[in-house]
Amino acid sequence: MEIRDNDYLMRQLKELVRVLTIIQGLRKKGKYEEVEQVIAVSLQSMIGIELSELDALSTDHLTDHLIQQEGISNEALKIIAELLFERGDMYWEMEEKLKAQENFNKSKQIYEHIVEHGRAYSLDWNSKISHIKNLFGED
Repeated sequence: MEIRDNDYLMRQLKELVRVLTIIQGLRKKGKYEEVEQVIAVSLQSMIGIELSELDALSTDHLTDHLIQQEGISNEALKIIAELLFERGDMYWEMEEKLKAQENFNKSKQIYEHIVEHGRAYSLDWNSKISHIKNLFGED
């Protein structure tokens, strides 16, 4: 990997941390509509994908579609998974369990794909997968 690639990944990581910090702050204030906007804008600016497109995709075919049709990299998949997880948490707080489950399941599918096919390993990803499974009585 070239230095230029490392710089790009570091900028992406810093941007994700910034976005997650904003989301957490808005959620604490109960500003859920703003959270939704931040997620939508972040997905578009960081990945080039619309939140409505992710919503329209079935969980079963999500990862395959993102990789094969959209050409999304593993690094971009990680960002999508994080933002969908945060969105799931937001809907859980709002007691919109079906929307929470849909976002959590999409996030879980992406995390599982990354764990299975990626070169990196993260306790955080496995923790989130376990959290989602426990919420919905899986395994």
